[in-house]
Amino acid sequence: MIEEVKPDLIVSIGWTEEHWEAKQLWIRSAVKKANIPLVYWATEDPLHTKNFTLPLISRMKPDLVFTVTPSLISTYEAQGIKAAHLDFGYHDSIHHQIPPLSEYSSDIAVVANAYPKFIKNEPNGYRASSLQTLIAPLLQRGIRIDFWGKDWEQMENYVGKKIPDEWIHGYVDYRDAHKIYSSAKIVIGLQNCEDQLTQRTY
Repeated sequence: MIEEVKPDLIVSIGWTEEHWEAKQLWIRSAVKKANIPLVYWATEDPLHTKNFTLPLISRMKPDLVFTVTPSLISTYEAQGIKAAHLDFGYHDSIHHQIPPLSEYSSDIAVVANAYPKFIKNEPNGYRASSLQTLIAPLLQRGIRIDFWGKDWEQMENYVGKKIPDEWIHGYVDYRDAHKIYSSAKIVIGLQNCEDQLTQRTY
């Protein structure tokens, strides 16, 4: 592909099916052999910096890391990695309004993974605070919220009440999220930290 396209720059992004360890090493080898600068965009920051981004960077050795979390620039630079902030955005071919769809209809919707392990490890973090501010009071009053995303069935200890099974719809591909946004009356967006907006907010 490199021979055919002859790129001036190669950019790797986020956490995709392409990011398994052996392939990360292979990518680094191919890019180095071609002598083309490699940029990694750390879209999983800050939730997965330690367990995903830093190990990936140690294998792929990019020339520059873009992060969606401005406060992490100094963390990367302290390890000798050139870094800069590159925020999320949206593309209107994916993120656009459509007429409401009955299968996604709800009064209040959340489109996000629950991250119970992260909340357990960071009980005073901004993500936990967002849950307590935006989700817990509604659930404790019996107000229905429809959840799309992973692991909401594990959140009773963190929101103070078991979420009924019929309110939990499981994982949704990001390319389908606009269907929920277009069909719900209210969408609650959870934040992970104070100095950035999550991708779903965009």
